[in-house]
Amino acid sequence: MPIGWQLILRCVDDAVLAPTVQARRAFSACVTRLALGLPLVAFHAPDGHAHLALLGDRALAGQLARALAIGLGRILDHAGHLEPVRLRPVHDQSHARNLFRYTLDQRRHHGLALDPFHEASALPDLLDLRVSGRWMRAVVAQHLPRVRRDLLVQLLGVEPRELQGAELRHLADAAAAAIALPELRGRASQVVAARAAAVQLARAAFRSPAVAEALDLALRTVQRLGRVDDLPPELVAAVDGQWRLRSWVGQR
Repeated sequence: MPIGWQLILRCVDDAVLAPTVQARRAFSACVTRLALGLPLVAFHAPDGHAHLALLGDRALAGQLARALAIGLGRILDHAGHLEPVRLRPVHDQSHARNLFRYTLDQRRHHGLALDPFHEASALPDLLDLRVSGRWMRAVVAQHLPRVRRDLLVQLLGVEPRELQGAELRHLADAAAAAIALPELRGRASQVVAARAAAVQLARAAFRSPAVAEALDLALRTVQRLGRVDDLPPELVAAVDGQWRLRSWVGQR
């Protein structure tokens, strides 16, 4: 009996599922929202198809497949253009480990450079770089206990925690990426919290007027956000990691 299922989504015309930063973040946010509470351990949409690895029974895989067909079709403007989701069995634990790595390593497997920050994959969620799918870490720990951070770092190509220095020009995008939104706009509570995290991280090294300019905020807003004292530590860590990563890539 299979211990899980590989789900494969594809456009009927083989068009790229998530060709823009906005689409990639929307894809990941949609997947982690629809799969919350399910044993999903990995996902990735590298080009015209997406792979997902779910370590549960056929009924759960079918449930997720139906939800994704509707949700992703609407969010990514592919409604009516997605093939029926294909389901392939995962036979044993060894197969599950190989599928986990294969799913997250799609960029290298296909020789692609479209998504340098792996935003259309679960990798940021598993490396504390994004909060929308942070729940997946516990699922991976439960179902794939041999997976260690060093494997995830190898797939990303760098350990974000070890990167030094950050540039203000990447701050706003880093904060938006940490919450899987295309921009840091609006007054939603998560957006405000991400702004506050960005402000507090940046003010440790930069003056408030420069931070205000980088985030397109009024100086008084930066000063107010700098006093917020109940920010989730996982959000601060995600913004910090994204900021370091983007600055490092931008310097290469």
